[in-house]
Amino acid sequence: MKTLHNNYCNSKQGYLPLFLSDCLDLLDPVLTFDRLMGGIDLNKYLTDIPEYTTGRLRYNPVNMLKTVLFGFMTSGYCSLRELEDNCKVNIRFMYLMDHQTPSYRTFGYFINEILQDKIENIFNDINHAIFNEEHVDLQHLYIDGSKFEANANKYTWVWKKATEKFRYKLYEKITAEIEKINAEIAWSGVQITTNKNPDVNFEVHDGITYTLYDYLQEGIIDISVVRTPLRLDEVESVILHEEPMIAVSNPAMSENETDSLALTDLVHKPLILYRRYEKLIMDAFHAQNLVPEVFCLCDDARGATLWVKEGLATAIFPQSMQPLCEGLTCQVLDEVDLMTKILLIWKKERKPSALVQEFMKVCLK
Repeated sequence: MKTLHNNYCNSKQGYLPLFLSDCLDLLDPVLTFDRLMGGIDLNKYLTDIPEYTTGRLRYNPVNMLKTVLFGFMTSGYCSLRELEDNCKVNIRFMYLMDHQTPSYRTFGYFINEILQDKIENIFNDINHAIFNEEHVDLQHLYIDGSKFEANANKYTWVWKKATEKFRYKLYEKITAEIEKINAEIAWSGVQITTNKNPDVNFEVHDGITYTLYDYLQEGIIDISVVRTPLRLDEVESVILHEEPMIAVSNPAMSENETDSLALTDLVHKPLILYRRYEKLIMDAFHAQNLVPEVFCLCDDARGATLWVKEGLATAIFPQSMQPLCEGLTCQVLDEVDLMTKILLIWKKERKPSALVQEFMKVCLK
């Protein structure tokens, strides 16, 4: 027999809890967001809201601001109608708006009229709150140069060859520059001394300043040509040449087109420092009560010049490295404290032989 009556029994029952926060996981992003925003004074950005006179009561402006920010946080870009719909069906937005459901027009008015010209200050306050909460290190810049592509090893055949080619060319330039310096400082001395003493043979050791210094202390070599800064308490020395530092920058980023700069011109620029000259450069800044903005410390000219070419920072090099900075702007740093010296050194307790002294005199000329 066909049933002709209506079933008025509703199987959906009321249930506890009554608070929406109890329905959310303890680690839910909206609870973390609400807790963080609770530590920021948002009311100072909502003081120019027109005073309520007639009509319905206004929505809580703090809740409105939290809802707008959370909507853009979760969606990247959130339309006004999505905000309206989320307040009706999304438990997270219901929690933020305390069950109230503003229309898309209300959200539009709030964003365009109330938050106008304030969003940058709000963004700064949120950043400061995150920095304090998470103890973010603001003294160092960490660079992640990773590239993630859909196709594995997509760039290996492109960038690897280009990098190796650039590296070899740079090494060729460095070698040529070293040979040029050797020719200017030492080779003429070798040639003159050999002409006077044809039976004498020379043994030449190439290396960085610290390596040559160790060779001198171990008695492997009699004299050496080195560059300051260097400990001189255990050696005798004479100055062959004095050389300033240069600031190397991308031409597009250069603000001052003069041939020389002062340290005050570099205060607000990110800097790349050679690790070996770090103390020398930092002491020069501090002597003038200046605090430099150090982008990074490096030991590799190749990496430093690449970063400079990308416009990431300004590098500080000895002037003799200028030939390696092709296509870049090089300006002399007119600072006495940043002068480096090319020295001829020998061990204190080991008096140079007559032949070595003759060679030294030729080099000094």
